[in-house]
Amino acid sequence: MALYCVHCGIQLNDEGSFCHGCGKPKVGTATNLAAPAALDAAQETFPQQVAASTRGESKASFSQVFSITWKALIALLLISLGIGFIYFMITSVETERERKLSIIPENEASAVGSLRTITTAEVVYASTYPRKGFAPDLNTLGGTGTTPSSAQAQLIDVVLGCATMPCTKNGYKFTITPGAGSPLASYSVNAIRVTVGGTGNRFFYSDVSGVIRFNNTGPAGPTDTALE
Repeated sequence: MALYCVHCGIQLNDEGSFCHGCGKPKVGTATNLAAPAALDAAQETFPQQVAASTRGESKASFSQVFSITWKALIALLLISLGIGFIYFMITSVETERERKLSIIPENEASAVGSLRTITTAEVVYASTYPRKGFAPDLNTLGGTGTTPSSAQAQLIDVVLGCATMPCTKNGYKFTITPGAGSPLASYSVNAIRVTVGGTGNRFFYSDVSGVIRFNNTGPAGPTDTALE
């Protein structure tokens, strides 16, 4: 059976103790040495196998990294959207709260101003139409047309002097309650907030005395605290 050099793979002859191909000592037997063709084939296919395995591992690693990266990006996107939504909601609530806090004093000041306007209009109406006395409702003090009359004196604007009470203006509802007698000798007017804590905090009241009073919890009356 032929023997082959373990160093260079050449077939050994029976002469000498050294390989006539590479000059290295003869080592090996026929049973543990492969033929050169088999060695060459193994040498040629091994790098390809290694390269293929490396490419497979690279593809697998790239797919894993790609999958993990996209999952991370999606997670970050969802977190960002969640944080953005929460921030938007908090900002909206805070903005609405600030708006209400700023508009309430304005509405209350407007309500007090409207009560003074109504009080002045009642005095003018009673002096202009003494047989009628005070006006029984807001529409009588308001109205439209070319010529004022006892039915529509045109002493207040059409918003405050609407056709049917209560007349709403700047977050408050206004109503005149007529007194007794003919001519009408007395009246009272109430200003009630439209939305609690939204359009106003206080309720207001006035009458023939011209004093404006307020109440924090319910419709104001003649015994409530006078506005300073």
